[in-house]
Amino acid sequence: MFQDNILLTIIDEYAFYNSKDYIEVFETLNTNLSDSNTIFSILRQFQNLRRISMHNDRLTNIPDYAFNHTNLINIWFGLENRRTNQPIKSIGQYAFYNVPNLRFLRIFSPYLIQINKYSFAQHIRLSSNTTLGIYIGGQLLNSTSFPLTSLSRFRNRRIYLRLYFTNITYLDENIFQPFLEINPFSIIDMHSSNIHFQCDCQSAWIQHDYSRNVDELENRVYGYKCWSYDFSNCTLNKYKEKKSLLIN
Repeated sequence: MFQDNILLTIIDEYAFYNSKDYIEVFETLNTNLSDSNTIFSILRQFQNLRRISMHNDRLTNIPDYAFNHTNLINIWFGLENRRTNQPIKSIGQYAFYNVPNLRFLRIFSPYLIQINKYSFAQHIRLSSNTTLGIYIGGQLLNSTSFPLTSLSRFRNRRIYLRLYFTNITYLDENIFQPFLEINPFSIIDMHSSNIHFQCDCQSAWIQHDYSRNVDELENRVYGYKCWSYDFSNCTLNKYKEKKSLLIN
């Protein structure tokens, strides 16, 4: 582990070449490492890697196809409960495409604004019921940060998606509703730190489609504060209106 070393700005690409097959954990904390290309080139050498934990460094991007690790389980870039982050501004295409056994992905960045359409795409359709937990947070993330289909490329994977410390005011139905429908056990967790979330018509679809019991966690959108809100003045989207007319 490289910790509390502000003088550490770069690691030679082949520094661990002779021991690359034995490294299972890579950790950094409070360094000045900033060369993403070199860091991820080093990480790709560790084929037996199981955990990556990098906090309070200077990495600003996660490149395309960043990981190719069959055994990798945990990737942590910042922890909200420890007040650590990674100043990531962009996540490349298919960054986590080749990590079939990933169980936990955490990214907390105060500079992340937009999620790439293909950032979270998964390659392999799993036969198991393992859940992938994705925790993503940052003050610049908002309701338009997730483009269409950005949360619809998990194959059949069950996802627990937690959003925290964001500026999200509503969950776009065209993005988050397909996410919930891909796997009937996927969950959205709107953490209480999302203080700007509003009960307006743009959020009415959650109550309409997923409310089962106000007091139970069965509703699949944890932390949604509008279960009992009166949305009677809101209209459904055009697709639902058309479907309703056909049924009637």
